[in-house]
Amino acid sequence: MQDSLKENNINISFLELIRVIWRRKFQIIILSFLISFLNIFYALSLSNVYTAEAELAPNHNTESNLGAFSRLGGIASLAGIDSNMVNRINNYNVTVRSITSKQFLSEFIDRHDLYKDIYAISSYDIDSDTIYYDDTVYDQSSSSWVRKVKKPYKPKPSAYEVREVLIKKLTITQDTKMGLLYLNYTHPNPKFAKELLDKLIHDINLYMKERDIAFYSRIATSLIEEISKTEDMDLKESLYSLVEINQRKLSIANASNEYALKIIDEPIVPEKKSYPFRSRLVIILSLIGGIFSTVLLVTHDYLNKFGYKRIFDLIR
Repeated sequence: MQDSLKENNINISFLELIRVIWRRKFQIIILSFLISFLNIFYALSLSNVYTAEAELAPNHNTESNLGAFSRLGGIASLAGIDSNMVNRINNYNVTVRSITSKQFLSEFIDRHDLYKDIYAISSYDIDSDTIYYDDTVYDQSSSSWVRKVKKPYKPKPSAYEVREVLIKKLTITQDTKMGLLYLNYTHPNPKFAKELLDKLIHDINLYMKERDIAFYSRIATSLIEEISKTEDMDLKESLYSLVEINQRKLSIANASNEYALKIIDEPIVPEKKSYPFRSRLVIILSLIGGIFSTVLLVTHDYLNKFGYKRIFDLIR
């Protein structure tokens, strides 16, 4: 590199660099000030967003007695029951994974008509309790979708498109030591953030509950059919044991509202914004602007001094 510098008669010293910066100090200050001024406008244009939080725990009561199916696995298989499947039926990880699954979230979005409040919201005025939507996506005056898209997409986004936006703002954290689950959702409207978590917790419990009820109902039908076909009294007695276990599971499922997840700390309407921190943002962007201004003006001086072609030849 030094040989290349000598060949091109280009000598860049640290002291000379300092002299260039000092000579350009007023231009650097003015340009940095202009960038800072623009940063202030940018920071003020950002909408406040709020994060609602919920703390949950698995409902172990709904997982009790599952081991009995494993102990009677051979007999259970006669009735067409997969004992391994039964042991996984209320698995905590399955519940957590289901929260962000395409099927559950798409049905959740469609059921509660969350399209515009997730996909099209622009900002929220907390003083007047007014929601503003992106007018290039949703026309609030006519309550119609106006976004311009190519086929197969439609002006109104699909539930799958809305899901992609939702999961970017939804944070799921598991505490494996304590066995707790934390749900956080960020949105410009703090009331909507809280309400969405309320609905999400209710619906995932209902989803897992209905899923299990359907599963155990099929087990009950299979067991009754098998009992009616067998003449072996010992086998019948074992099958009746499975019927009893299965009926207990159905009773628990039908009676439980917090079927899969229990609420430890329910969501509340957040009062403090989670973003943006405007003063911090302006300071950081202004520092970056100052560095950019310095590099830009110093580079301009050296390019003028040594010539653009010679600098580019040196870089190559």
